[in-house]
Amino acid sequence: MDMIENKVFDEECSLSNLIDSKIANCNFKGPKDGEYPLKDCKGIIVQYTNFSSRYPLWNNNDLSVLMSTFEKESSSPLWNCTNVLLDDSRIFSDKALRECNNVLINNLTATSNELGFKCYEVTLKSSKLESNHIFLDSNDIDVDH
Repeated sequence: MDMIENKVFDEECSLSNLIDSKIANCNFKGPKDGEYPLKDCKGIIVQYTNFSSRYPLWNNNDLSVLMSTFEKESSSPLWNCTNVLLDDSRIFSDKALRECNNVLINNLTATSNELGFKCYEVTLKSSKLESNHIFLDSNDIDVDH
């Protein structure tokens, strides 16, 4: 597994198409304000990472996001992702988690106007979610108190 750590990325599609990689202690923000920094990736682990750029995780498979934060500026942070673990993280951006499948959410704190739109097979554990539109048009949502 390739390791990318302690870096700042602000380019468009800066780490797109990664396979079997771990990203740790990184920041996705900067003057170039690049969109889609991690698009079309497979088998990636994101840990202790902060996202401020828009559309950070799109079209990813086998994705783990651990102890990371999606700031308000990171609109639509997870879209069309399959086999997702979202653990011990925070989301403050709108349109979080859209059209995702087979998602395990554990210990997530999220404030998002729209959270979980058209998602399937979602398991939610020990999380605090605030949303005006939560899991709209979603199916197979399992909430474990």
